[in-house]
Amino acid sequence: MDVTFIHADGSLAEIGVLSDIMEADMEICTKLDAALVDNSFSFIMPEASWAEEPILEGHYLYWSGTEWGGVVTEVIHNTAARTIQVQGVCWRGMLFQKVICPPTGEAYKVVTDMDANLAIAAVVGTSFGSLFTVDSSTTGTDISARWRYQTYAVGLHKALKTYGLRLEVSFTSADAHVTLSAQPVVDYSDEIDFSQDYGVDFTSSSGKMEQYNHCIGLGSGELTERTVLHLYRVDSTYYTTKPEGWSEAEERTVIMDYPNAESESELLSSMLDRLSSYAPTKSIDIDQVTVDEDIALGDIVGARDRLTGMAGKAEIVRKILTIKDGQLKIEAKVE
Repeated sequence: MDVTFIHADGSLAEIGVLSDIMEADMEICTKLDAALVDNSFSFIMPEASWAEEPILEGHYLYWSGTEWGGVVTEVIHNTAARTIQVQGVCWRGMLFQKVICPPTGEAYKVVTDMDANLAIAAVVGTSFGSLFTVDSSTTGTDISARWRYQTYAVGLHKALKTYGLRLEVSFTSADAHVTLSAQPVVDYSDEIDFSQDYGVDFTSSSGKMEQYNHCIGLGSGELTERTVLHLYRVDSTYYTTKPEGWSEAEERTVIMDYPNAESESELLSSMLDRLSSYAPTKSIDIDQVTVDEDIALGDIVGARDRLTGMAGKAEIVRKILTIKDGQLKIEAKVE
């Protein structure tokens, strides 16, 4: 795979090409609990090469036409190894550093029946100056969403995913912009089925130690005046009254103590979340696998445990680019 990383100054004026990379590691991640380190990069080079073309804090490194790149935030000189390590935040990582705040006097930042790209623009605006821009074309998919103090990355990811979309991030040196756009999630599960047959290692699990099928919700009020609701789960169906054929012997109950619930509907919603979290699950957590660059974060692949028979679809949540001994490798993590 032909790859060229460009070094640009703080104004995005190109300075040169990184030609003496000893090691490189770049990660991009869409997990909702991702930290900044999950969307960062590191390049190691000989100190002599760095001295010829110093890479400084505030400079940029990128592979044009892709998401691989970002801003340099730290430069580390190892005199014993005679190397320079340049670290930074990837473009997507920068979206984890800004928060969607509601307009003054309002509880949420809201978009209603708005084209997905326009919705992205409504969130990002000019908060990155001219560095970030949003694709001006229409996606053909209108979305509605509301946000309250979520990071740009998490808020946009969750909103787009609801409509079968993912957030595309790409930097092009020709116009010196990071372009954001909503793209449809591609389901490769019929074509790509990771399993032991392909030498892929993973951990599969079924069930859960804490399995509850009945929730008692305790709302506002005192003693006999307190609001008490019941919620029952049969497989993936939930009932507010005891369903026909309910087995007392198999009943497992958890308490939801929520005295500050402002209404029965709020209490019931919290009970549903609590009971759902205790439902038995099946999951396959696959180790990093080599993937084609065209498979994007948010796309879907198949996963199958040949021994237990468990099978399902998995979302690509992390991609890792490494360079070592002159060899480039792009891997993915799916869950």
